[in-house]
Amino acid sequence: MSIDETKILAIKAVRTARNEVRDARLNEAFSNLTRQQLEELYTTLDKLEDDLILSEVDEGLDEIERSVSKIEDINKEIDKENKQLEYIAKVLDVAAKSLRLLIKVASTASSSGVI
Repeated sequence: MSIDETKILAIKAVRTARNEVRDARLNEAFSNLTRQQLEELYTTLDKLEDDLILSEVDEGLDEIERSVSKIEDINKEIDKENKQLEYIAKVLDVAAKSLRLLIKVASTASSSGVI
């Protein structure tokens, strides 16, 4: 898989996660803590999507890595008892895995001089 194909998959996964989180963060049935976590996730995912679209991957690998770590950390804290949150957790996991793959492909390409 090329770096461009990997980047497109990552953008799609991040966008899907961002859209799910965007809707859930306004759900008043969730606790204030959960809504704060979702708001933080939404902000992180929104910025990450912009970064993926607007910049070269090799220029932003450290920032992507920090964002993925933040997404994974918050995802571990979210109460997955609620079915909607369980689904969001799965979508976030897909986004994180897609981003980890992008980091791996970009790092390999960069170290071999392809990008």
